[in-house]
Amino acid sequence: MLLTFALFSCLNCSNAYTSREQTVYFAKVFKKDVGRAVEILSDILLKSKLDEAAIDRERDVILREMAEVSKQQEEIVLEHLHGSAFQGTGLGRTILGPEENIRSLTRNDLSNYISAHYTAPRMVIAGAGAINHEELCGLASEHFGTLPTAHIQLICMTRIHNFIITIGLESFLN
Repeated sequence: MLLTFALFSCLNCSNAYTSREQTVYFAKVFKKDVGRAVEILSDILLKSKLDEAAIDRERDVILREMAEVSKQQEEIVLEHLHGSAFQGTGLGRTILGPEENIRSLTRNDLSNYISAHYTAPRMVIAGAGAINHEELCGLASEHFGTLPTAHIQLICMTRIHNFIITIGLESFLN
């Protein structure tokens, strides 16, 4: 509840999305709220509780989205095109992944993925607008400075795609 209040009190707009190449978390805030926004985004990325009930809810959302996408011929054609053009690479896989993986994904799988892939070399923190570069670098160091600097290899990581995590901030007002 406290995180929800913090989000609504300082973030004008926040969201996340996943593409074939990356997962992006972003926030649009007023200049005075940049520090709080970086803190909240780091909390979301680095201190997620991975609650079993929340994972199950998100699993249901993904399965419903998958069902909707499977009804769209254009999407199916594009998935097959990517699969053929990029065989044997991550770009050849669907964004949502195979249904059996979605159904069987566990909290432990997610935790292992985060430990292995949410590392400093795989993250980009970018700002645009009324953001002071030095301030953003300091906030990044403060809130993301404990990230591992090396990619950790784990054996069973085939259930989730490899993505670069991008954290974006857009600040308003000078």
